[in-house]
Amino acid sequence: HALTLRLRWHAMAANEALDAVKKDWRALKDLSEQQKNNPTIVKLAVAQNGQALKHASDELKGDRTIVLAAVSQRGHAWRALSYASPELKEDREVVTAAVQHNGSALQFAAPVLKGDRGVVLEAVAQNGSTLKHASGQLRSDRGVVLE
Repeated sequence: HALTLRLRWHAMAANEALDAVKKDWRALKDLSEQQKNNPTIVKLAVAQNGQALKHASDELKGDRTIVLAAVSQRGHAWRALSYASPELKEDREVVTAAVQHNGSALQFAAPVLKGDRGVVLEAVAQNGSTLKHASGQLRSDRGVVLE
C-alpha cells in the first residue's frame, strides 16, 4: 500500500512539473534534481527555449537529442551550446545545428570545431562577426574571410 501511494505521488509530482514547464520553461529551474533528469520534462522546456538546458541534469546535458533540440531554437538559444556536455561541444552535427541558427554559438564550440572550415563557414554565413571565435588559422584564411 505504501509503495502504491509513493508511485501515485511520484506520478502526480511529475504531472505537476510538466504542467509548470508547459506554462513557462523557466519553471525547470525550480524542479527537483530527479525532475531535471526527466527527459520528457526537459524536452518540453528546451522546445520552448534552448536556454532551459542550463537547468537540466548533467546527464541530459549530454543527451544528443535534447541538446540538438535546445540549440535548434531561435532567439537566444545559441547560448544553449554553452550548457552542453564537453563531448557534445565536439560533436560536429550539434555545433553545426547551433551555428546555423545563430553563428554566435561558435564561441562555445570545442577548439577542434573552431578550426573546422565547414563549421566556421556555416557560422560566418549566419553572422559574419563570429569569425572572431574561429581558430587563428581560419581567421587569417582569405577564403573564409571573403565568404
